[in-house]
Amino acid sequence: GVNVPGWHLHFLSADHAAGGHLLRCRAEQADVHIMEIRRVELQLPDTPDFRAIQLTGPKHQELQKIEK
Repeated sequence: GVNVPGWHLHFLSADHAAGGHLLRCRAEQADVHIMEIRRVELQLPDTPDFRAIQLTGPKHQELQKIEK
């Protein structure tokens, strides 16, 4: 699939100019919002490289490299 297994968190700056995966966090104060999403529209690249990528099987090492 195209999803990361397990739980992971995203952040969004107050001005919405930056966001991404939250890899580490320490905060004195934070707002946490959880939203149930029942429908997602996903637009994938239409390139030869993307069409050739293997999206099945364990990718633990690749995921660790990307997330760091």
